[in-house]
Amino acid sequence: MKNLVLFIILLCIVTSAAAQTRVTDLSQVSLKGKVKRVTTYTFRADNHMTPDTTGTAEKTIETFDEKGWALEVKMYNKNDALQESFSFEYIGDSIVVKNQFDRSGKLFVKYVYKYDNLGKETEFDMNSDAQPQLRLAKINYRCIYEYNKSGNRISETQYIDSDRLTMRTVSKYDNQHKRVQSNQESFFGKTIKASKTIYTYDDAGNLIKFENYDADGKLTGGNKVTYAQFDKYGNWLMVTASYSGHSINQGDFIFTHITKRTIEYYE
Repeated sequence: MKNLVLFIILLCIVTSAAAQTRVTDLSQVSLKGKVKRVTTYTFRADNHMTPDTTGTAEKTIETFDEKGWALEVKMYNKNDALQESFSFEYIGDSIVVKNQFDRSGKLFVKYVYKYDNLGKETEFDMNSDAQPQLRLAKINYRCIYEYNKSGNRISETQYIDSDRLTMRTVSKYDNQHKRVQSNQESFFGKTIKASKTIYTYDDAGNLIKFENYDADGKLTGGNKVTYAQFDKYGNWLMVTASYSGHSINQGDFIFTHITKRTIEYYE
């Protein structure tokens, strides 16, 4: 349960730093042009090691229709065996359902994205079945979003088991509508843990770094991203990301992965 809760919280934080339009829209994943298919190859390395990009990689294939809506996602391991897949359902203009299947084709997680009449995401719900082999417990998760008059997402409130408050995030933006800081409160029973995240962008508007700090202002971890190649539409083709921090078991750590991708476009 603990691992899944932490994963969901991180997912919500990272996702909300991106464009705040429909999750399944090309603009949400920062893709430009009439993208048809994206194949992503990810090379990972052990602590303090550099990934070997001459070896085999994990692979993800995403497909989109001509309107830019996601159709399907498939994820493969280094042996090219299917691990997970996702399909999408569009219900009018206000609801998108993302279904997650395990390697056998069994549905085990359902994500529901809800939008207002301006296309802003107002609620994210997740329901999962227990998956012992993946160390996932059965869980219901909900995240509520609020926006300011400029359309920036200024608050996120997260709940587990429908109504148990687990985290609240308040965000600040610059004059380019980029999120530059978020202040979090995590709730563990009667204990409240405060933290904050600082975001940094390059001149092209790409997120290149975020740093996490505790309530005393001490740096606890972060992620740095370096973009190496772009295609003619401005979509990146190669990126290196490094996550660093400190834990009791590992001490100071830094994990790096290199991601390459090929992009196919509609004519």
